[in-house]
Amino acid sequence: MQAQVQKAYVAARDNPGDPDLNGQLGMLMQSYQQLEFAEVCYRRALYKAPSEFRWGYYLGLVLVLSGKHEEAVTILKSALSERTGLSSSPPEIGGVAGRDWRLEESEMVYRRILGEGTDRGGGILWDGTHCLCEEAD
Repeated sequence: MQAQVQKAYVAARDNPGDPDLNGQLGMLMQSYQQLEFAEVCYRRALYKAPSEFRWGYYLGLVLVLSGKHEEAVTILKSALSERTGLSSSPPEIGGVAGRDWRLEESEMVYRRILGEGTDRGGGILWDGTHCLCEEAD
């Protein structure tokens, strides 16, 4: 574990302008529950590649897991607006908080991203064992 982290850290440190290396380090840090460090890495990756959906999505996920819901909604909305060819909300967005088994927070984030009463299509919210599905109108 330590060797893997060290290797990823050195690669990102030596190539600070590379969004993929910074994002990969963020993913590694997130997998070890180092959310503050992962947040910094994802912010750096998103800054260098603002149209790359995954960095906005991963940053939003870390922000939700850190309890920073307001900022998570802003980041996730921005990531969605950058994503080309998106006709409706992808199911994974509704499950951001659900991955940490917090259905109420998942639903709140999902509804705030879409806005109450919108007709952008269906979505899925989950808490790890239960699913709340919304059908597209």
